[in-house]
Amino acid sequence: MKKNYLFIFLAAISLGMPVAAQAGIVTKTFMGTIIDGARMGDEVTGSFSYEENDVIVGDEFLTSMDGLTVSFVFDGQNFNESHDFDFPNFPELGFFGFEPDTLDYLLVNGANGVDFVDPQLETLGMFFLNPGTGSYDFNIDIDATYVPIPAAFWMLCSGVIGLVALRRKSKV
Repeated sequence: MKKNYLFIFLAAISLGMPVAAQAGIVTKTFMGTIIDGARMGDEVTGSFSYEENDVIVGDEFLTSMDGLTVSFVFDGQNFNESHDFDFPNFPELGFFGFEPDTLDYLLVNGANGVDFVDPQLETLGMFFLNPGTGSYDFNIDIDATYVPIPAAFWMLCSGVIGLVALRRKSKV
């Protein structure tokens, strides 16, 4: 029976027919630490997966249209590739020398089903990977909207300045 498979394989090669390669899904885990803003020090953990055979030249980019999947937990919520602001063109996984080195991903509060628990949080963006650590640690930038100082405060300040000016004027 084994000889039959060997014969078919050799016949396919001699006829110039392609032989299907064993494809595999590669899954990498990552952990990121927020480096900016009020949430500095918070962590994000997750993973991304891609088809091994999609990485052909070693220096390229894969998106969700190529089968890239991303999933991670932030602030007690689960997110995936469809939550990216520019889905399906992003998220984008960049390769250098057949190793992932960038994960370009952007969450925007109110877009694609994103509803952050923290009302001050506007965006969560991920970019650089560090494959040398084995856990794909990377830095996460977060932009937060801060509550503006109420107009009543500015009116109070201008009133105090006005009173100080009147007092100085009356002394002269």
